[in-house]
Amino acid sequence: MTGSSIALIHSAFSNSPLGKSIFCGILAVILILIGVVMTGFQKRGNHIAESVSIHVYGTVILSSFFLTLYVVTNQLFHVTGFSIILPQAIGMLTCAIGINLKGKSTISSKNVAFNMMTGLSWSIANIGMFLATAVLGVATSFSISQACVIVATIGGILIFKQKKKLLEWGFILSGIVLIMIGVVLLSMLK
Repeated sequence: MTGSSIALIHSAFSNSPLGKSIFCGILAVILILIGVVMTGFQKRGNHIAESVSIHVYGTVILSSFFLTLYVVTNQLFHVTGFSIILPQAIGMLTCAIGINLKGKSTISSKNVAFNMMTGLSWSIANIGMFLATAVLGVATSFSISQACVIVATIGGILIFKQKKKLLEWGFILSGIVLIMIGVVLLSMLK
């Protein structure tokens, strides 16, 4: 049934190059979303259960909304590449100082060093995304940047030495394959 639905939608869009692009774009985003969900499943007992609760999905949706604003706002004001780095750094420093002034806990140098490594990695990826946005556009570059789910999934399993059952690995690897197919489809649109 799903295959025939996809074939019907494809035939409806296949009359024009724009229609093919729209179909491929929608299909790619759906594949990426399904892949991301599949990488988060865990086996509990004799069934597969989601590894996170429903309120976490609400938080992710809210943060995704603000992240989308973060990326799209730069395009609205035609700010690209390296010219966005200084305003971002000032905003991040201001927010970090505000959060630290509000909190009453002490700051350990170990946590600061770990967070600096995380921040450096994120900043390199962020610069790459903004430079790609200038060339590929927001939709394509942002979607391709979401392939980081693959690195985070495999890295998290290896770094934290998580033990996965065969069925869980099947879901994880299938999810990764779907994400990669979606990313390849999106990259072919430009």
